[in-house]
Amino acid sequence: MRDASAGALTAAARNWRAAAAARTPGGVCGASGCGRVYLALGSGVPQRYCSRRCATRVRVAAHRRAKAAG
Repeated sequence: MRDASAGALTAAARNWRAAAAARTPGGVCGASGCGRVYLALGSGVPQRYCSRRCATRVRVAAHRRAKAAG
């Protein structure tokens, strides 16, 4: 039983490594109206915005929409 779980763990690690290698190191900002390109240098959470300013603008707009709707 131990060999099967070790094999499954090894396969999972291999799949994770392949997915991480396939990720692009950057992208285009996810904020509407911003088309800037960014380069993601960290290994943490995938980046969606070119700057904190764009991320904050999107977050505040979502908060205002939710507050107006409810």
